[in-house]
Amino acid sequence: MMEENEHRVLEWLARALEVPAAERLRFLASACDDDNIRSRVEAMLREAPSPGAFDDLVARLEDGPDRPLQVFRNHTIEKYELRDCLGAGGMGVVFRAFDLRLKRVVALKFLRDDLTANPEAKARLLVEAQAAAGLEHPNICTIYEVGETAEGQLYFAMPCYEGETLRAKIERGPMPVAEAVRYVRQVAAGLERAHAAGIVHRDIKPANLLVTPDDVVKILDFGVAKRSEDQLTAAGSRLGTLAYMSPEQLRGEEVDHRADIWALGVVLFELLAGERPFRGEYEYALMYALLNQDPVSLQSLNLGLEDYLDATIMRALQKTAGDRWPSATAFIESLNRVDAAPEGRVAVAPTRFAVDRPVSEEGERRQAVILASSITGYFDLAEELPSDRLNALLSAFERDVERVAADHGGVIYRFSGEDMIILFGVPEGHEDDGMRAARTAKALHATAGQQSLALQSAISSGTLIARASSTERLPFEVTGPMLGLARRMVTLGDEGHIVVDGETARLIRPRFDVTERGTVSGSKGGLYLCF
Repeated sequence: MMEENEHRVLEWLARALEVPAAERLRFLASACDDDNIRSRVEAMLREAPSPGAFDDLVARLEDGPDRPLQVFRNHTIEKYELRDCLGAGGMGVVFRAFDLRLKRVVALKFLRDDLTANPEAKARLLVEAQAAAGLEHPNICTIYEVGETAEGQLYFAMPCYEGETLRAKIERGPMPVAEAVRYVRQVAAGLERAHAAGIVHRDIKPANLLVTPDDVVKILDFGVAKRSEDQLTAAGSRLGTLAYMSPEQLRGEEVDHRADIWALGVVLFELLAGERPFRGEYEYALMYALLNQDPVSLQSLNLGLEDYLDATIMRALQKTAGDRWPSATAFIESLNRVDAAPEGRVAVAPTRFAVDRPVSEEGERRQAVILASSITGYFDLAEELPSDRLNALLSAFERDVERVAADHGGVIYRFSGEDMIILFGVPEGHEDDGMRAARTAKALHATAGQQSLALQSAISSGTLIARASSTERLPFEVTGPMLGLARRMVTLGDEGHIVVDGETARLIRPRFDVTERGTVSGSKGGLYLCF
């Protein structure tokens, strides 16, 4: 487990890295009053003297396939004739070889020369072979054989797949949505099979995902795979690739299949955006971001991608494992919704939310978004229509409101006569609740128009007090100035208008045009019209 001191060290390191290099030591001397933490941060800074130092180190380890195992080139081992070195990773080196007995080209993976004398690393490579050999799935690399040279060099044979890794594809730029989702869905299917067998990969990353000429993804390198019954690593050790590690993996805690779900979320983000959702100039800054900071959202990058992709990824990247997709199956089902929806559009899936978190009886503050709407000219309508026709019209419209609210993750808090209030954030809060409320308002206005009704609406974002309640409609009730503010804002608009407060305007600007409208008492940042 990472001690509180370790978190403070990473926090101070991240703060120091935001200061120009020449001023960092002076900044620490003046701002950090803990001598122990300051000295440790200074030591870390000396270890990473220039931008990208950590990435350069990784590149030196992985980009030199001609250096390791030179003695094996053009040699015969058992029934295999080695041809050329395909690449090197953190645990092993892979050669293209020819099977003299079966007359086929294979790939042989050996433990790296510098790790040959390490019994733990050797045992881990054996676990890799045993784990993968027991899995039969079209998206998992097949293991033909496990062997050992006369010198005690452990190796295993597998198909020598043609194609390229997702890492190579990413280097050419972001992928189209359909292509990225197609690849990630295949990876999730392979992981589903591995997880069902109690095997966690623990190093899912683009370099370990190969796409064959038939467009089939193969999961490679179970070099840090872990069976639930295997205990090969010491407590507190970290295995995997830093940029794709889950927080619990980074802290050296026990991990389960949800660590792979996290890594797959990072991969999907990278395929779509061409960059990773967590950033850090140095290794320690990246560690701090992974442990403490929110991921970058696709929406913030203005890539024009659908919200459901952001929602799927953000749920995979929850800091707490229990808040992520519970399984690779659930991840697949979320991605499968792309094909089921017209033009690849789907209802927005949950992002950050309180899983099964009931509202307490004592009351608690919740971040929420309120959508308040009113039927324009309701009293004129009530005078014109017979009561039975008016009631039928309102009942039909209420059903439409329930459907639209549910499609966007909202809850109808009140529907009475001409007025309605829809909540976002209680009982489940989403990172994009402002966007959901705006889309709901647009959809409601369109639906009302189809029934010859007109609406005027307002959206307010802020804090409410939520308490458990035994009301017939909902198991909670909310109070706070936001309710009154939203109602007042409705009256400031005209027929067809959607008035939003300053905070909501900030949240929805990437997707909606907003024009400044004025001010209202109780609202920070002014009022805007949403188009």
